[in-house]
Amino acid sequence: GTPGTDAILEYTGTIATTTARIHQLDIPDDVPLPSPCSNREYVQRLDDVATSSFVDGCVSSALGDPRRLRESLQADFWTRHEKRVLHGDCQPKNFLFAATGEIIVMDLSYGRGHPLHDIAHFLVQLDRIHWRLPLPKTRRLLKLIERTFLARYEQHGLDYLMDDLPFFEQWAMTFSLLKDERHSWLARQYIRAILGRSVLFP
Repeated sequence: GTPGTDAILEYTGTIATTTARIHQLDIPDDVPLPSPCSNREYVQRLDDVATSSFVDGCVSSALGDPRRLRESLQADFWTRHEKRVLHGDCQPKNFLFAATGEIIVMDLSYGRGHPLHDIAHFLVQLDRIHWRLPLPKTRRLLKLIERTFLARYEQHGLDYLMDDLPFFEQWAMTFSLLKDERHSWLARQYIRAILGRSVLFP
């Protein structure tokens, strides 16, 4: 049957712990993984693609003015160059639980970069679930999942990076919306209407 709220939150905590462990893997530099971006390079890549009025309008509706987000970043954001191992597609559907209780991690890409790239992607996928099911009950549950995920993740020694999360949420939201923009006109109008009603998490 469908798991209850307590079970869902327990699963969420396990996903967060597993993600933190992935980010703390010690892999030798000579292992052929993609070169990691510095934070400045992340910003430049975002600026290079975020030219669509649809994407710009949706990001602003969901997260606020991107320019103000940039201005609020801490000074050390601009010098940070994280080289952590990343999942690459960190979202709820890529973590499965066996009947034995073991967790199975799916679709690992083993990239390198800033760990909050993964965390923000996970949070944006929660938002997308809410877009499909914009109900108060769904919103409350997803908010609990978000809080549980972040709290458990921060317990594993990476809390000093959390100031960078607003930027990476903007990053994850932008690239997610770029995929939507390739879909039908109807899909774009639906997303714009959902964001206009401000039903995303506060």
